[in-house]
Amino acid sequence: MQAAENALNVESSATRFGSIRFSGVAQRGKLRDGFGPQPQSSIVTPARIRWKNGQQEHVKQVKKNHDVSMDRPEPHQAFGAGLDLVGLDVSDNKSIDCEVRTLPETIPYWIAPMGHQSRMSMSHFAEHVAPVMVVLDHVANGYRDIILPLACDNDLLRQAVSVVATQHLALSHPSYQAAADKSRAAIISQLRHESFQATSDLVFNRGTWATIIVLLVGETITGSSEYGHLLQTLSCLSQNVGHIDSSTKHFLTQQTHMFEFLGQPLLGEAQGINALRLPLENYLDWIHYDVPTDPGDETLLLNLRMAFIKASHIYLGRVSSDETQWELLESLKQLVSQIDPQQVGSHALVWGVFCFYSTLNPDITAPPSDSAPATASSGRSHTVPSASFIPFDVLGQGLGNSSSSPGIFPKRKSTLDVPSLGWPDYAQLATEVQFMDQLNCAYSLPFLERFTRNTGLVSSFDCGTQEQREDIASALEFENVDPLRYPSNAHLQAGLTGPPMLSLIFKELSDTGSDKPIPESWFSDSLSLKTHEILLLVEEVVTVKPRNSPVTLQWSPALKDACLKFFSPVNLRKYLGFYWALWHPNVNFVHRPSFDPVSAKPALLAAMALMGASVSPNLPDNEDARMWLNCVEEIVFIDDDFNSDMNYPAAKNVAIHRPKLQALQAAYIVCLYQNWEGSDNSKSRVRRFRFATLVSTARDIGITTATHLNYSMLVRADFQWKEFAAREELIRLFTWIFLLDTAFVIFNNLPPRMVFKEMNIHMAAPEACFQAETADSCHQMIQLYLPPESTYWEMSFRQTFEALSQPEMPSCLKYSISSLGLLNLFALASAIHSQIFQYHNSINKCQNLTSVRNALSNWDTVWQVFSSTSWSGMSPHILVEENDISPSNMWKRNGFYRFCSEYWLLANLMADRLSLHELLPRDSPTLLSESVLEPILSKYDQTSMRQVNDLIMGFQTFQI
Repeated sequence: MQAAENALNVESSATRFGSIRFSGVAQRGKLRDGFGPQPQSSIVTPARIRWKNGQQEHVKQVKKNHDVSMDRPEPHQAFGAGLDLVGLDVSDNKSIDCEVRTLPETIPYWIAPMGHQSRMSMSHFAEHVAPVMVVLDHVANGYRDIILPLACDNDLLRQAVSVVATQHLALSHPSYQAAADKSRAAIISQLRHESFQATSDLVFNRGTWATIIVLLVGETITGSSEYGHLLQTLSCLSQNVGHIDSSTKHFLTQQTHMFEFLGQPLLGEAQGINALRLPLENYLDWIHYDVPTDPGDETLLLNLRMAFIKASHIYLGRVSSDETQWELLESLKQLVSQIDPQQVGSHALVWGVFCFYSTLNPDITAPPSDSAPATASSGRSHTVPSASFIPFDVLGQGLGNSSSSPGIFPKRKSTLDVPSLGWPDYAQLATEVQFMDQLNCAYSLPFLERFTRNTGLVSSFDCGTQEQREDIASALEFENVDPLRYPSNAHLQAGLTGPPMLSLIFKELSDTGSDKPIPESWFSDSLSLKTHEILLLVEEVVTVKPRNSPVTLQWSPALKDACLKFFSPVNLRKYLGFYWALWHPNVNFVHRPSFDPVSAKPALLAAMALMGASVSPNLPDNEDARMWLNCVEEIVFIDDDFNSDMNYPAAKNVAIHRPKLQALQAAYIVCLYQNWEGSDNSKSRVRRFRFATLVSTARDIGITTATHLNYSMLVRADFQWKEFAAREELIRLFTWIFLLDTAFVIFNNLPPRMVFKEMNIHMAAPEACFQAETADSCHQMIQLYLPPESTYWEMSFRQTFEALSQPEMPSCLKYSISSLGLLNLFALASAIHSQIFQYHNSINKCQNLTSVRNALSNWDTVWQVFSSTSWSGMSPHILVEENDISPSNMWKRNGFYRFCSEYWLLANLMADRLSLHELLPRDSPTLLSESVLEPILSKYDQTSMRQVNDLIMGFQTFQI
């Protein structure tokens, strides 16, 4: 590990020898006697002890001859944690003895002396790199005050500092680059090793956090393509570090924000937009200083903040429209011109100035040194001002290239073939394993990490932002004055509100045992009948409980009032509105344009209402919904349509069986809300029993019946819209049942109940066809996107997955599969996980992962084709852009399944680990008393997703 430090020793003129320069108390020479640096900001000196009768001089003599040794801290003990001091406070009154008081001050522990090479590298880092990594070096510099003291007691961090110092020297002495690359690779290998061998507290700690930050400093110097991977690792690590002292955490968090703010747009437009649209105060805290500064510094900090904000707006303008940003550019130019190029801290303007120049001329890859004030070296030689504040070169070079260099220095290819993506260094153990090529996308699983960490529908799925959900609530509040509009079914609603029927209903509803009258508006409301039907079903399951019933409520007038209130016509409309706008995009198997709440099964309506209330932005709605979860579950699973003989005839008219189809839809919705909103008992019950019943019922219907007729060959007069909708609902329902089965496999390590070979069903139709709001428009979309010659009509789910598993797949077939859209690609990626589970748990390993590797590789190719050809407005699968969502079109957006690439990436990582695990030596069979180290997941049928989250965290933390 001395390669980088030895390089520093080659040429003495390249750097200044001697001690490390620290600000505050710790200055040059303080390490000569073996004492560690004492940052003034973190270590408080003891209170002065006052003596009488000349004892003050005696104290001075003791200090002069001081030779007290202190114990060295534990490896992970916070630096500066030391010994409590007892101070003596002597009153001036001679008749009073000395008072002893315990003070919270500490003495830092002794740190062993370092070799001259380490001192050289740290001195070079302190002199030449640290000053340009902060704005005001003369006020405070955490790289010297915090990072370097930490490096004195952390070998890995000290090695990282040496590597960065060598990388900086290599700018003027290229012969040092090989040594820097070799040492950097060794650090990364050590991090990988610790990520699998060490405990979490040894991985997620301040030393590792600081090491990643220092490595990022080096990447800004070299302009390496590894910047993006390190940045994602940093973001993940910073969210999971345990308790550390406040000053260290404050600085490390600020530097994390700096790298995220300046680096996220380099990972792609989506990341850049998401980062810069957040409140910029989340990222610009590294420009703020808590200590007093002079008026000139205050003005500089204000101008810097404004420059970054304006440059961010220019970036957003460039990526969201083709309009020129001349007004903002001129404003930025005027702001920059107010700053003296020679002023300390002006080097931080490089990013903003480069934003200006790259917008004027997209061919510019670095700001002109004679024009940009930010490039002034301020008297320093070989500093890295342009690298320390990374310019958004994507403004002029194209935003989608995640592998573009984040720095403006020339790219250098590493002299070592060190894979930046992959698993721990098992090269000697598994030389024959053919690892997959570097992934085109970054090794990051943000959605799946959040999905497995959180509980609840809103926290786990894509139910819109809090602001969007509140906008939906306001819109529904306004629309609830009139019944929810279903234009195609208005005549049905009108036929069910006759006075004779309602008079009988309201006579029963009024008999609640309370003084609360029924609102008069109910007498003319078509949904009043549904409220009555749901009330009767709830009363039945509450009063007549079978053995082991999950229902614990007792029927009473108060419970009846609560039921009437929750399922009232007004609330049913509101909750249905939440269901469509917030939940439907995630699991879209109900055909909204033809859905009629008046004629729908009350069990389905109740389940949809509960789902809508669960994702409501109003907390009272969420709490009220939990009261009825078990009741509606019991209602759905004892429904006659769900439990009767449900064999579908091979007939042309599937729409006549819609009540049975709605019973399955209701059962699926119950499984979802109980698994994410219910208690642990409810989750286990659904996973082990209810879902098994749902799969069996689907088989009773006949999975192979979920197919389409070739509607593209029909003229408009022969096209039956309701028939198409019913068949598409059945196809999507079976697809989502299969997806929930694979979700239990992935997240709960539960053996699959379905296999892909029974999925002889059509793939889901394009969203443009399924979401068309009229029969005419639906027929037009089918003619446009699914013409008679389309391969869609001949492709089944099983055939498509088998084609993906082949070693060679024709290009025309890849394009055909890519045209199937997000939902189908998500289902195919999930099916790979089932195959991995089967392989992982098989005894005979003669079946290798070849077919899984083929499916992963081919899916990746298909995804790349889809990503490059699917754009909102031109794709039949993406109807609404994320930045163009409104309450009226939220139901048309794509839900969480748009993150299907993360499911594919997780499958890739699992397959890699299985491949490596199979190569480990096994000299003897495992005894019963011995534990087997599983390569992926060791516990089966787990309600908690913690072990999956731990696996994902391990994957993305050190995939550098």
